[in-house]
Amino acid sequence: METAAPKTEAEAPKGTVRARLVASHRKLEAILRGVASSIRDDDRSSMHDDCVLFEGELLKHIDWEEMYLLPTFEALDPTLANELRSDHARFRATLGRIGIEIDIHAIRAERFDEFASDLGAHAAREEAMYATLDELSDDDYAALERQHTTFFF
Repeated sequence: METAAPKTEAEAPKGTVRARLVASHRKLEAILRGVASSIRDDDRSSMHDDCVLFEGELLKHIDWEEMYLLPTFEALDPTLANELRSDHARFRATLGRIGIEIDIHAIRAERFDEFASDLGAHAAREEAMYATLDELSDDDYAALERQHTTFFF
């Protein structure tokens, strides 16, 4: 017997957006491991391609969070929302420097590993924030669901 899909976004189960965002983190981690591996192996072609893929995925993820999630979350914890925005700005700048270092063949594995560690700590803080999404009203949650679906699919 098949389970009927929710008829409207408002009927979508809470946790859907959180699950997608956590899945996005896992995808970013996998791509990041590929970049780190190509840096260690000095595989210039893979390093560049993986870095371009990672940058696109990370920036898309960050952009959605800043446009939709952080304004919603700001009402719950404005300090953390601002800290996450600051992290995002730092990550954008670091990504630019890493891209240049890859292009000029000057990237160091240690520098990239520090960046990856910072991203991991940031992701853990975000995932704790994601858990609070279930506290949103049904209407607010449905709006986030719509925005996430429209932005990513």
